[in-house]
Amino acid sequence: MKDLPVARRVVVPRRRSGIPTSSMEERVTSELETEALSAAIAGFLASQVLMMRFLAKEGVIDKDRMVAYLENALEAMRPGIKDPRALMPLTQLLASLRAPGDDVILQ
Repeated sequence: MKDLPVARRVVVPRRRSGIPTSSMEERVTSELETEALSAAIAGFLASQVLMMRFLAKEGVIDKDRMVAYLENALEAMRPGIKDPRALMPLTQLLASLRAPGDDVILQ
């Protein structure tokens, strides 16, 4: 038997079903992945805020000392941060710890 010439194989992005994807579908997938990553980060930060509030409420940490520590840390980090949104989680944590009651809605 004669060997057939080997054709150069072009790799085309495909869905799991094997159907090629378009560039628009790739962009939508990329945007969805970005949204999923943002949601995961937001969930993690919310859990940290709730944990700190719980620890302060139970008296495990001194709420006033923790607030002072976080305020100093925030001011120390601020000059080196180019994007102020990077400090948003710490700002939200401080606002949560400063809030008087347990019924504060975290956003």
